[in-house]
Amino acid sequence: TMILGPTGCGKTSCVKEVCNRLGIPLHVFDMGSMIDPISSLLGVHRLDKGHSIFDYAKFTKVIQEPCVILLDELNRSSIGANNILFPCLDDRRKLSIEIASGSGARDIKVHPEVTFIATANIGAEYSGTNIIDRALMNRFFPLELGCIPDTEEAKVLVKRTGIKGPTADLVVKIANNIRALSDKQEISTSLSIRETLMVSALIS
Repeated sequence: TMILGPTGCGKTSCVKEVCNRLGIPLHVFDMGSMIDPISSLLGVHRLDKGHSIFDYAKFTKVIQEPCVILLDELNRSSIGANNILFPCLDDRRKLSIEIASGSGARDIKVHPEVTFIATANIGAEYSGTNIIDRALMNRFFPLELGCIPDTEEAKVLVKRTGIKGPTADLVVKIANNIRALSDKQEISTSLSIRETLMVSALIS
């Protein structure tokens, strides 16, 4: 599944909350900060007592056990990372590690109970993002997540920051005015739930 939506609308938090409630192990991989996808997803060669050994990455281990793997901000990942992920996400369900040395595993099977979930911010206003490759997009079922209803957002602010209900209602009302102006393109920036939480924390 790929969860699409504006920044700060709760895509990552939603996955974490669901996994926590269901008691499912969750492993998060920040695709935007993955400078070297080979070392981050596959592993690296290291010297050990004069011998070269292959040190497998965390990703190679977690895909072998039942869990949810969150590929956070997949639209910020590099082409190299996408090419590594392709066989994990289709019916092959395996990770190829041709760079492994000696008798190390070259193909690692993805456990049948591993679920991949990705998040992505789509839109020209997000700098540093890439257009998601069609072949990669075809491997996901897209779900769009928008802003939650006003009353629910106010409840979140009260629960997370401890501010009073009327104050939370006022924060949401002001945020919605700004969002409406952004939708009309009268201003260039909107407000996310992440930002109303920050404001509420300051008030608290």
